[in-house]
Amino acid sequence: MAAEPEASRQTTQLASSEALFQGLLDSAPDPIVIVDDRGRIVLVNRQAEETFGYTRDELRGQVQDILLPERFREAHVGHRAGYVAAPRTRPMGMGLELYARCKDGRELPVEISLSPLHTERGLLVTSVIRDVSERTELLRREQEARNAAEAEQRRLQALLAAVPDAIIAVDAVTGRLEQNTRAVEIFGPLDPARGHEQRVGLVLRPDGQRLELEELLTSRALRGESIDSEELVVLQPHGQPLPVLGRAAPVRAPDGEVTGAVVSYQDISVLKELERLREEWTSAIAHDLRQPVAAVAAHAQLLQALGAARDAGETEQQAVEHILASARQLYRMISDLLDSSLLSAGRLKLEPLMVDLPTLLRAAVGRMAETLGDHPVQFVVAGAIPRISADPGRLEQVVGNLITNAAKYGTPGTPIQTSITVHDENVEIAVVNEGSDLSHEEIGQLFRRFYRSSRARNTGAGGLGLGLYICRELVRAHGGRIWAESAAGTVTFRFTLPLAAPSA
Repeated sequence: MAAEPEASRQTTQLASSEALFQGLLDSAPDPIVIVDDRGRIVLVNRQAEETFGYTRDELRGQVQDILLPERFREAHVGHRAGYVAAPRTRPMGMGLELYARCKDGRELPVEISLSPLHTERGLLVTSVIRDVSERTELLRREQEARNAAEAEQRRLQALLAAVPDAIIAVDAVTGRLEQNTRAVEIFGPLDPARGHEQRVGLVLRPDGQRLELEELLTSRALRGESIDSEELVVLQPHGQPLPVLGRAAPVRAPDGEVTGAVVSYQDISVLKELERLREEWTSAIAHDLRQPVAAVAAHAQLLQALGAARDAGETEQQAVEHILASARQLYRMISDLLDSSLLSAGRLKLEPLMVDLPTLLRAAVGRMAETLGDHPVQFVVAGAIPRISADPGRLEQVVGNLITNAAKYGTPGTPIQTSITVHDENVEIAVVNEGSDLSHEEIGQLFRRFYRSSRARNTGAGGLGLGLYICRELVRAHGGRIWAESAAGTVTFRFTLPLAAPSA
């Protein structure tokens, strides 16, 4: 009778062990399926029930293939057979990427680890099944994003290859340089690893001076500066200079940090050639028009003298005066055209002398008095003004244009103030008139060739829009600069001239 209690005790221990083992399986985070050497399911845990939709009673005794789509069953049998045939030679937890099939027919991407388990019942195979749906979805999205990025990169490369401008991009962190096809044609093939430093000496200003590293458009863009357009010259691989229009912009991260720079160079050699031809044509026309206009003015002066000698009527005298005034205006316009052509072509030569500036400007204002109408000129000299080296004729032309401009657009009857002061190493001349304020946009355009402000167009004032352009170029030729200011009903033009003679 003692054997019966012992058997009962062993049965109880076995049941307890199985319950403990089942509890351990149920506590695992992943589905676990244990099969025998024939591939039949012996045990499953709670995660397996929840994942696949079967109860453990439904799965127990079934071939494990019930949990696999048909296309994977043959491969899985081979892997399980390998464990059965030589369990000690197979690594534990060998990973397989498969799909599992749920009771409702859904398929889940899973990762299965197979491990042998030796028991008194024989060899069992434990399958730990991990649902990798989220990981698979992330990988799919990552691949889609990678494919999209690669496609976008190909489209961008095709676009850059088709762009007629030379484009160079620089990475702010690595310094690596990239160039499109047109940039290779203009600069030659540049070493990406050497960065934009290798372009020093290849990019020049229009006057032929080379740009140093910190002056390159890429360097300025990497410092956060945007360059809308800047005329430059590029030395091509064969040494031929190519005029270009450069533009640059920084590349910024979402937080505003500059991460790179992009620079484009537009070939303007055709435009420069057209401009040269236009300048030659303008210069030829202006030169040829001077003689007949001078003849008209001379004969009008003769008529005026003859009319005065025979006491001609007022109507006749006014008609002759109108002819003279129109001839003078036409002569000034022709002179402006000719000067503009010479300045643009760099062929206008200055004839500098040592000039007493106050004396020169007072005389110029005196000669203009009759043409200023009801605008008195107030002349102020602040302190002692040293003599400077300048072309007196061209300097009088600058001041004359500014004062004439002030009289033309100033409020009728208001004075024009002209002053001379010394600041540091420069002498500054200012011409101030009362009148409508100029907008910031107009001030930025005033010195462009052929530009006429809205005020000039609205008042019907004559002119070609060359006067201020000529002033700017003549002041630059003297080594100075010119600018305009407008506020509180006044418009001020200022220009500087160096006290020392400008270098040749």
